[in-house]
Amino acid sequence: MTSAQHSLDKRLGGYDVIAAVIDDMFTAMRADPAFARFGAGRSLDSHTRSRQRLVDQRCQLSAGPCVYIGRDMKTLDWGSPPRSGPAAWCTPRPPW
Repeated sequence: MTSAQHSLDKRLGGYDVIAAVIDDMFTAMRADPAFARFGAGRSLDSHTRSRQRLVDQRCQLSAGPCVYIGRDMKTLDWGSPPRSGPAAWCTPRPPW
């Protein structure tokens, strides 16, 4: 089977690599003061659930064996105010 026939999940390295990338991203975000407010006041269980949902979402989006059970991004962003401040660059507001 050629690499063009493998799913994106397999080409990325599978679930473990996707999870490691998400873990590295969360570690970097926790170290950045601009993102401190996103984790403030949340329990370890909440952090773990958010991490697992993001891993599952990325795995499913890359045609992996995961099932994402969270809400879709359009529903999550519905009614959110326009973004501003230090994190605005990484959270663009969708056009809908």
